[in-house]
Amino acid sequence: MADVLDMLTDATAYAIGLMAVTRGMRFKQYSARWPSVTMMLLSAGIVADIVRRFLSGSEPVGAWVVVFSILPLCVNVTVLQMLSRYRKGAVHMRANWICTRVDVVANFIVLESGLVVLATGVVCADPG
Repeated sequence: MADVLDMLTDATAYAIGLMAVTRGMRFKQYSARWPSVTMMLLSAGIVADIVRRFLSGSEPVGAWVVVFSILPLCVNVTVLQMLSRYRKGAVHMRANWICTRVDVVANFIVLESGLVVLATGVVCADPG
């Protein structure tokens, strides 16, 4: 769930980043803030879901975690490569590059946790 919502946030940030290319510096500065705001909102939602799962019970299925973590990992690695030439560019492009780099790390963590759940059956390895 967190990965899918994060991908939605990224897609929105990229769209705003593309709009910012033809806009002024003020718009670019505000567009660089968008990922931070949405990440804070998503984080609050994810924490609420973790509390809900803790109270009502929920077991992750390792195979599904692995399957659903591979696609976002591949997409984020590809986007990171595409954005690498902009990492020292305008502020809105640097913000997109930084967020994508964080996403790649998060994708690896989700993949690893899915593999641990799959191999051991220990559901505590699920990152939420």
